[in-house]
Amino acid sequence: MIIESIIFNIAAFVLFIIIFFEIIKKNDTNYIYILLIQAIGIFISFMSLTFGTKLYICVKILLYLLSIIVPIGIIILEKKLMNFSEMIYIIKAYIYKNQNKKIEEKQAYLQMITKYPNSYYGHKLFAKYYEIQGDKGTALEEYYRALKIRPEDYDIFYKIAKLNRQLEYNEKAQECLREILNKKPEYKDASLLLGEMLYEDEKYKEAINIYMDALKYNPLEYELYYSLGMAYTKINDFQRAKGFYEQAASINSCLYNVKYSLAQIALLSNDFVEAEKYFLEAINGIDVEAKAYYYLARIALLKGEDTKAVNYINVAIEINSDIAKIIKENPIFMKIRDRVIIKITEEKKSNLTMMEKDSQEHLENTYELVGKLKYRKETKREKIEPIVEEDEKEKYIKQIMEREC
Repeated sequence: MIIESIIFNIAAFVLFIIIFFEIIKKNDTNYIYILLIQAIGIFISFMSLTFGTKLYICVKILLYLLSIIVPIGIIILEKKLMNFSEMIYIIKAYIYKNQNKKIEEKQAYLQMITKYPNSYYGHKLFAKYYEIQGDKGTALEEYYRALKIRPEDYDIFYKIAKLNRQLEYNEKAQECLREILNKKPEYKDASLLLGEMLYEDEKYKEAINIYMDALKYNPLEYELYYSLGMAYTKINDFQRAKGFYEQAASINSCLYNVKYSLAQIALLSNDFVEAEKYFLEAINGIDVEAKAYYYLARIALLKGEDTKAVNYINVAIEINSDIAKIIKENPIFMKIRDRVIIKITEEKKSNLTMMEKDSQEHLENTYELVGKLKYRKETKREKIEPIVEEDEKEKYIKQIMEREC
């Protein structure tokens, strides 16, 4: 018991001296907090040793925590992460943030990077603060400072690329993303973002190359297969698009968008059975949109299932009342219009990304265009055939009249 107390006091005193010299070396009064904690623990232990008082187990645990564990933990954290003083500033900023004291939070970060200009965490957290406040330009500057301190931090580099894109510095953003992928080709998010930017620039084949390279390192990544499906959709290679959509669906079968795209491709092939199957799977998925119900109603009408079509179209209008305008313009719905319940509802917020909207619209527009061309061709044929028949009739009558003459 006595030996244990002596060892404890020696260890605590040595740690006390180490922390004391840290105050002198760094000229940082924040270390006084640790010294006070240690002093309390050493004093209690010394008094117990002097008077031979037996300490309760909970008190002994507290003493070890205050005088040994906390100081050792701080010394380790300083070697691995940051100075104790930086931790104090971060804790202060976090408290101010939770209290919604933005000015005080900003001051804490300013004090931190003023005292420690090479503080990686200081610049990183200050950048995040500005990003939340909407000052993306200043956030970008702070992220650059953090990256200069830790150039191997690809997450910060990716943040810089995203902010450059948001500020419409697209060339700079793409340059950052390519640099990330040159050094770390397995960085999936960089591949997805670069692919999306190339897609926006209508450089679909370049986007496909980026996604295909990323698949070498992320062969089970749903988003890469789905993105490839969308890119191939835009170059009208629907067979390959279908293959990648099917791969995406095999990885995550619960999502609406990929099943919807597969259904649209089936419609282009006039495979209404497969289209209906995928649309039904789509409406049982996550983030359901109104269009799946709309197309299910169209398929039901083609099959002569009017009641089912009415039910589908009413659900579609419940999700998005703009569907009512579409059915007024489309003659296929003429015979069920009087049974449709028009509700003006607040449109459900769509979770579709720009790429998803663009890809789906391309499939929808292609299907509608193919349908119109087919209709025109059939109409033209119907107009030509009677004319040919009439010419033959006149020719036949003329021949008879010539014989009679």
